[in-house]
Amino acid sequence: MKHVNHFAMKSIALVIVCTISMGVYSQGFLKKVQKGITKTTTTEQSSASEKSSKENSKELPDSVKEALTNIPSFTVNKVIEKDKSGKILVNKDGTTIYHYLIIDKDGKVCDANTAKKIVASRNRSILNILAKVGVGTAAGAGVGFVSGGTSGAIAGGAAGAAVGLALSAPDIKNLKEQNKKLEEYKNLLNSYKTTFTEEGIPLDAKADLSNVNGIDFSKSKALTKSAAEVKSELAASKKVGEKMPDIN
Repeated sequence: MKHVNHFAMKSIALVIVCTISMGVYSQGFLKKVQKGITKTTTTEQSSASEKSSKENSKELPDSVKEALTNIPSFTVNKVIEKDKSGKILVNKDGTTIYHYLIIDKDGKVCDANTAKKIVASRNRSILNILAKVGVGTAAGAGVGFVSGGTSGAIAGGAAGAAVGLALSAPDIKNLKEQNKKLEEYKNLLNSYKTTFTEEGIPLDAKADLSNVNGIDFSKSKALTKSAAEVKSELAASKKVGEKMPDIN
């Protein structure tokens, strides 16, 4: 009898061990399956989001595409002029002649008023676009967007579909970063206008150019251009500015 009970106890113990082992194995197996499903779902969602973003970019109005791709840039450079033969122009005392001029993203001389109009126009355009998708300039790009009166996090998704304008999170981030840079250009151009003449000569020969509203013009990068090139590029820039509406 004791032998039978002992055998029964061993059998029960063996069943319990097998059951536990199978349970652990099953849990591990299920976790692997679940992990695989999650990974596949995430990949599919990412691919769908990327495809949606590409499709949205094709549907964007030309004005929005322009704002996203044709990004303005302005710097103030110390331009050293040369004559037709390539000789550097100098003053009577032998010192090099140079002017502080505004240079655009294409490396051409830009009229200060034209540059200000371009900055103001782009700033207005970006603010209008962000307003349409319900994104404030102070909001974080990629999260907490508000679209068509419906709020929610749309990280990596599209915003503004309710008003007929679909922008991806990277697009909105791009616009917001541009807007921040435009504010810097405003300060640069305003400081330039109050410091230099139209020809790029300091209004006050004794002025400290190392700190004009936080800008160090004395460290401006030097460029070399022919006098004819400077004159031609400046004239062309003025014509562009004359066709643009005045800054409101």
